Amino acid sequence: MNELDINRKIARDRIRTWFIAGASSGFGKRIAEALLERGYNVAASSIVAPGIRHPNVLPLVVDVTRQEDVEQGLAAAVARFGKVDVLLNSAGITANFSIEESPEEQVRQVFEINYWGTYHLAKTFIRHFRGNRNGTFAAITSQSGIAPRKWGVAYCGSKYAMEALLGVMTIECREFARVLAIEPGFFAGTDIIKNGLSLATSLEEYKRGIGTIERDAPDYGRFRNLIAPAVQRIIDVVEMEEMPRHLVIGLEAHARMATEIAYFARDNAFGRQIDQDCYAVE
Repeated sequence: MNELDINRKIARDRIRTWFIAGASSGFGKRIAEALLERGYNVAASSIVAPGIRHPNVLPLVVDVTRQEDVEQGLAAAVARFGKVDVLLNSAGITANFSIEESPEEQVRQVFEINYWGTYHLAKTFIRHFRGNRNGTFAAITSQSGIAPRKWGVAYCGSKYAMEALLGVMTIECREFARVLAIEPGFFAGTDIIKNGLSLATSLEEYKRGIGTIERDAPDYGRFRNLIAPAVQRIIDVVEMEEMPRHLVIGLEAHARMATEIAYFARDNAFGRQIDQDCYAVE
């Protein structure tokens, strides 16, 4: 098995219906609207009814933290459209507080939505995709699911867990489904900050210092990521016959990912130098 080729090929004409979780705002809503313009069927779900009106849309109220809600949402989509070809999870919440000062209840709330919501979607839709011998499971994680940041005990932790879940799915489901982790940088217009949880630190040690670790960082005052073309590129990638495992999108996200990859490579090389008496080659 070639790890780089682990996602199976799929013909573009086999993709007709998308199910979007988190379609009431942000990336989810914009992707749903763009899909409808391209002629797809869309089951648009959210914890509140998405305000999308179109002949090819099925608005659904689905709380991804409840397994039964997800199962009922899929059943409604199948009843309307016959089957679902792509699941896109855009449901999520951000949070900002230091580890030391973090309210445990709020950390658990973030994991409940970001990780357990993805888990409930995966458990439900994998069964559907396996029955159809076809499917694509895509989820918007974050640059912070690969490259951590300050005050990310809940957000980064939950996004790292999502990345691990998607990695396991890529291996387990490769006979019948493709898996895509979408790692965006910061895009204005997603409402992620407005809807997030935050607690300003009262400790001087956490007010000082860097927020992220990155080499060759872009000048943050001189660029902005554009959500409209990003939405189109996400759809374009899912439409590809041969889809990658990861889609990093956004200028600063590439810098942060490259830095994290460089550190992994350095530390892996260091480990290989010192662990030669830790294994035996027969």
